[in-house]
Amino acid sequence: FRHPTFDGVASLATGAGKVYIVDRNGNIFQLNKDKWMSVVPPKGAGQVNRVYADRQGRLWAFSAMDNRLFRLGKKGWQEIRLSIEGGSSHIRQLKDDGEGTLWVVTDHHGLLAYDMQADRQRSDIETCGVEENVQQLYIDRQNVMYVCNQTEGLSYYHSSFRKFSNHQTQQTKNLSAVIEDHAGNVWMGTDGHDLLCMKPDGSITTMDIPGHIVITLMEDREGRLWIGTYLNGLLCVDKGKVTHYTKENSGLSDNSIYSLCQDKAGYIWIGSLWGILQRFNPDSGEWKDGSPGTPVYQAYCMYYDDDNNLNVGGMGGLTRINTGSGHRMTFRGNRRGTQQLLNPNHISTLFRDHRGLLWIGHGHGISIWDERADTLYYLSMANGL
Repeated sequence: FRHPTFDGVASLATGAGKVYIVDRNGNIFQLNKDKWMSVVPPKGAGQVNRVYADRQGRLWAFSAMDNRLFRLGKKGWQEIRLSIEGGSSHIRQLKDDGEGTLWVVTDHHGLLAYDMQADRQRSDIETCGVEENVQQLYIDRQNVMYVCNQTEGLSYYHSSFRKFSNHQTQQTKNLSAVIEDHAGNVWMGTDGHDLLCMKPDGSITTMDIPGHIVITLMEDREGRLWIGTYLNGLLCVDKGKVTHYTKENSGLSDNSIYSLCQDKAGYIWIGSLWGILQRFNPDSGEWKDGSPGTPVYQAYCMYYDDDNNLNVGGMGGLTRINTGSGHRMTFRGNRRGTQQLLNPNHISTLFRDHRGLLWIGHGHGISIWDERADTLYYLSMANGL
């Protein structure tokens, strides 16, 4: 992933199989097969430090320091003129909704909609449910768009009704975990309030649960919702019935649950703040040590591969457990021992992308493990993170 002229990575974008990078000096590069090719940045744009690739693979460029937006076409870069009063607003994020509209997230002028086919800003969408300072934008599988406002809670939108609905409650100001279940319900855990459920019709219901501080949420294949809380154990919601597991009333080893995962056999794997990694059979109620021999403590994150391998990250490095055979390996670097993880003792998140690369987040940045080549790549503050 290194290029001889990179001066740190300021932004990375992927779309339609294309990969783009802009470095801290505003230089833009495109990955073409196995080689990085330079892309001439837009003229007169100042220093571009953000790139975005839409669903057609078209490249967009902007700076997080102003509100100027550029798109690369067959005739070169074109500046997109956005109707923004004043010059104090900055662009935070771009998102293609797949229906021809590019959504522009700003920090002082709310959310803007740009028609990519007509090359004009849209004015036919009511955004009264969105505040001026938008934090983040997310689009789900049904193309419903969720907007995280700084203080006004959660807004959502779909092209079928062309206006935003806002769900501003005291609870939605402290969201801590969000998932979408198989039925299209969006579950929202909070830091100190109830569990919220947004139905496909937009209505919101609340569930009073023991232990209001939700750390993690997971839906299993049977449709049960599992809720990991801070200091109040594990909850399971099954057809409206809530079962509460704690260290005191079950085999749970700790009451602060940080990670949850289901394997192919249906077992629920549980990682906690101070306890050991455990495997739970929800049908029989049997609890087992998930890593016989030397226990795995403080499993902050898990990622389950299709080949029965459960990848576990935490204070003890990266542990891989074959859930079928029970075989276990711990990694602090690559298999050959020629490279080390940047911070192998504090892994906070794991993800494997469609290319098979394992992304490992930790206190010093991100390590990317290409296991086929047994090579580690690093992203840190030293190279632009």
